Amino acid sequence: IDAGSKSFDQTDIEVAKGTTVVWRNAGGTTHKLVRILGGATVTEELQPGQSELATFAQPGTYEYYCTIHPEMTGTVTVDWDPEF
Repeated sequence: IDAGSKSFDQTDIEVAKGTTVVWRNAGGTTHKLVRILGGATVTEELQPGQSELATFAQPGTYEYYCTIHPEMTGTVTVDWDPEF
C-alpha cells in the first residue's frame, strides 16, 4: 500500500490469512502510520522512501490510518483461505 502526499493508493484491501502487507511512503512527506493489530496499536513514523510491514495471521478486519493526515484511513480484511 503506497502512501502519497495525503492519500493511500489502496484504502480497503482483502487478503488471505498469512499474507504480509507492506506500507510504503511513496510521497515526499512524513506519515505517522497507525495499525490496529489484534487489540494492539502499532505506530511508526514513515519517512519518505521507508516501508513498514505486518503479517496477518488471524481472519478479521484491521484498521490503519495516518495521524498527521486524518483523511488517510483504510482497512485490511483478512479472510480464511482453506489453501493455508
